[in-house]
Amino acid sequence: MVDRMKNLYTIVGMKHRPGASGIVAAMKAGEPLTLRRDPNNEHDRFAVQVWCRDVHVAFIKGSEVQPLAVAMDASNELMRPATLVYDGTRWPLAEVDDG
Repeated sequence: MVDRMKNLYTIVGMKHRPGASGIVAAMKAGEPLTLRRDPNNEHDRFAVQVWCRDVHVAFIKGSEVQPLAVAMDASNELMRPATLVYDGTRWPLAEVDDG
C-alpha cells in the first residue's frame, strides 16, 4: 500500500471575485474544489486559481503556490482536484492529494 501525501494551501481573494459571493457564502467544509493552473497570470507566473461549482472563486496564496504550480507543470496538469478545509485559522484551505 502506498501512502498518499496531502498538503494544505491557503485560499485567498474570495471576497474579490466578481459574481462569486453567493457561492463563497454557501461553501462548506468538504466542498469539492478544482485548482487550475494560470501560467499567464500577469501578477504571478505560478498562479493557481481555485474553482468551486464551475466558478472561479479565489487563488492559492502567492507565498505558498510555487511548489504546487511546479508539481502541476511537471506532470502537465492544468487542473487538480482539492477539498475545502476550515481549520479554525483566518483563511480557508485547499486540501490536495499530492501523492
